[in-house]
Amino acid sequence: MPRTYIVQPRQTLSDAVINATGTQEALVHVAFANGISPSAYVPSGRVLVIPDDAPTNTAITSYLNANGYVLGTMGLPAGTAMESEDGDGIVNEDGEVIISED
Repeated sequence: MPRTYIVQPRQTLSDAVINATGTQEALVHVAFANGISPSAYVPSGRVLVIPDDAPTNTAITSYLNANGYVLGTMGLPAGTAMESEDGDGIVNEDGEVIISED
């Protein structure tokens, strides 16, 4: 069962993941599970999901590459559909989230 972490005031996702896991290694995987940019400020009180298989060691690069994640982004494979407050979108080949304007 995934672990959870309640975000404290004025935390970015990166800060919250470090507090929740004790390491930044799991950041991209947690960002993927929560649909949040690592540098985004997360609303205080939000519950983050820490997946059971979130990497917690230095093997994160090979883990992410083997599972089709894009490093340096939210970790979403190209073609992934997304929903956000700004609208629905899709991830392009560069790992960027493109929000549709309709």
